[in-house]
Amino acid sequence: MTKRIGVGEKAPEIQATTNSGRSLDSTAQLGKTYVVMFFPAVESPGCTLQACQLRNEYDEIRELGVEVFGVSHDSPVAQAAFAAHHRLEYPLISDPAGTLHRAFGITRWTHPFAVLSGGKSRSTFVIGPDGRVLAAWYGVPSVGHAQRLLNFLQKTL
Repeated sequence: MTKRIGVGEKAPEIQATTNSGRSLDSTAQLGKTYVVMFFPAVESPGCTLQACQLRNEYDEIRELGVEVFGVSHDSPVAQAAFAAHHRLEYPLISDPAGTLHRAFGITRWTHPFAVLSGGKSRSTFVIGPDGRVLAAWYGVPSVGHAQRLLNFLQKTL
């Protein structure tokens, strides 16, 4: 079984390409705070709600100097369509093999739709400037999570 990561631990390294074609290397994020938000599947009801609520808080999160990266098992093409459909400005990362999911200790199915889509538990991680985890939330609800994240960042940073 994959070990869940906790607060204070070094965050797993990320090397990926976002839905906009931008390369992401977590070592380039050192010195910055960033968020890695895992969601089960594009266009599912809960994930769409979560993504749109985060979209609505994104400007305030960016004003704090924080970048957000969404991660799902979906293809880059599906993620690009999802981002365009819902006007999402934050980058999305495709993880079809589940490499990032396993690195962050995400292995639990959340609901029947997630099983069908290959999605895993909805989870969010805040990574600090030193590359260590400031917050690790597994199995978060789709409703209200963006506000919880914003509140945490405002109190912590």
